[in-house]
Amino acid sequence: MDLGGPDQRSVLASTRDGSLLLVTLPTPGAASPAAVQVEPLADCHTGAIVGLAAMPGCDGKLLSTGAEGSLRLWDAAGGGQICARRDFPHSQTTSLAACVQRSLAAVGSRCGVLRLVSTASGGGQLPTVWRARLGPGPLSRLAFSPGGDLLAVVCSTVQGPVCGGGQRSGGDSSSGSAAGNSKVATPRAGGSKAATPRAGATKQPGDRVAWLLIGGGGGPAKLLGYADCGGKVMSMCWLPQAAPSGGGQPQLLVSLSSGMLTAFTAPS
Repeated sequence: MDLGGPDQRSVLASTRDGSLLLVTLPTPGAASPAAVQVEPLADCHTGAIVGLAAMPGCDGKLLSTGAEGSLRLWDAAGGGQICARRDFPHSQTTSLAACVQRSLAAVGSRCGVLRLVSTASGGGQLPTVWRARLGPGPLSRLAFSPGGDLLAVVCSTVQGPVCGGGQRSGGDSSSGSAAGNSKVATPRAGGSKAATPRAGATKQPGDRVAWLLIGGGGGPAKLLGYADCGGKVMSMCWLPQAAPSGGGQPQLLVSLSSGMLTAFTAPS
């Protein structure tokens, strides 16, 4: 993750053992060559760190999530001090994204549960404001649209691990919980848009994108439906939106393991 910093020379790196490293590149054009500086900021997760995101509106503060099922808010500018922590018992987190326009973060899990977490306090508490199971398998990629009103979620169609506790599996710890605002949703049968297989091709389990409207439908989020990707998604990003006068919905560019690039238009 590029943190910028003085002269845009700071990079944050995570390791599989849960460490966070701040890498400072030497100043270009210096009279004498300088070594790259690597400073360990924190060792706050057990196991791999699966997501990093800069916290919108808070300079130097970052969110991280680890495979052990926790979300951490820490201060890179303050030497890696942990500002807040949220545990999701019996849930292995897989992905993380933060919304630039809203005080909101999205956390995905291996058993298909998506959580929206409020970051409005800037530290201390990270309450879950919305929760839904979007599919049977891991949620591998998350991306908020440039306007912050849509969230794209890559859902695996392969069955993931069974979480304890039935439909409310992977639940949050009682500390700071917003249980009254949590929601567990079942994907709508008619929400998927099937892709047409090529002639003679063997149908393989693929990923699909779930579309969420953020701040719509009278709550924090509303599930709009799904789009089949036709393969395993390796990465995705939102395309820059056209000028407001151009109209139209934003588009999501998806890269597949087959080498194909596919553009999806978000539902209205």
